[in-house]
Amino acid sequence: MFSDEDKPRITVALSDHGAGRVCDLETETKVAHCFSSLPVLTVASRPNSLEKLGTEMIAGLLCEGTRSTFTLPAQPGVAQRVIVQEDWKSPELDVTLRNRSTDTSAGSKSWTVTKLSREEPDSKLFEIPADYQVVEEPTPPAGNGVSKPKVTKKVEPKYTEKARHAKIEGTVTLRVTVGVDGKATDMQVRKSLDPGLDQEAIKAVQQWRFQPGQKDGKPVPVLANIEVNFRLLDNPPSN
Repeated sequence: MFSDEDKPRITVALSDHGAGRVCDLETETKVAHCFSSLPVLTVASRPNSLEKLGTEMIAGLLCEGTRSTFTLPAQPGVAQRVIVQEDWKSPELDVTLRNRSTDTSAGSKSWTVTKLSREEPDSKLFEIPADYQVVEEPTPPAGNGVSKPKVTKKVEPKYTEKARHAKIEGTVTLRVTVGVDGKATDMQVRKSLDPGLDQEAIKAVQQWRFQPGQKDGKPVPVLANIEVNFRLLDNPPSN
C-alpha cells in the first residue's frame, strides 16, 4: 500500500504472475488500473549523503534505518532533482518494512508494513473488489501484434559504496513505458534490491535508448519490465 503525505491516498498493488496481470487499485476513486503481462527486457548518481537512523520495531521485527540523499543533475528540458529516501529494513528477513521518499519533482510518498504474516495468504486478497471499475490501460505490452522494444544503447549501473561493501548482488526490476522516442519513462520499482541500487538502476535506464515497439509498422509506446543486474566484478560468474 502507498500513500501521499501531502494528499493522503492509498493505492493497493496486485500482481498475479500466474495470470500474467498486474493491477493498481486507487482506493479513493475505486478504479483498478490493469496491465497485461509485460515483456522482460534483460539486458541514478551515488548518494550525496548516507545517514544511519538507528533501529526501530516495525510489525514486530527489529529494523535498521538509513536516510540517503540523491541529486540527479539537470538535463535539457529537465530540472535538477533531489531525492531523499528513508529506508527501514529487517536484517532477519532482508525485507524493507517502511519507506519514505521525497522527490523535488514528484512530491512525497511513504508506505509501511503494518501486518506481517509468513503463512500463505488468502487468495481473496488478490481479487479486485466487485465495486471497483476495472480499466484496461491502453499502453500495450508486447504481443498481440505489438513488437518488443529493443535496447540500442545500454549504460551499466554504478554500485554504491555501501552496497559494494555489503557485497550485495542481484536484480532490480523496473516497470517502464518505452516511448516512440526510444526513451524509458514512468519508471516504477517493481522488485527492489537495495535503496541505493534501486536509484542507480533508474539513473542507468534513464540513459538507455531503445528501438521502440511497433504496431502495424508504426512506433507505439509499450509497457515493459526491465531487469537491471548488479554483479561485483571481483565475483565473476563461473563458466
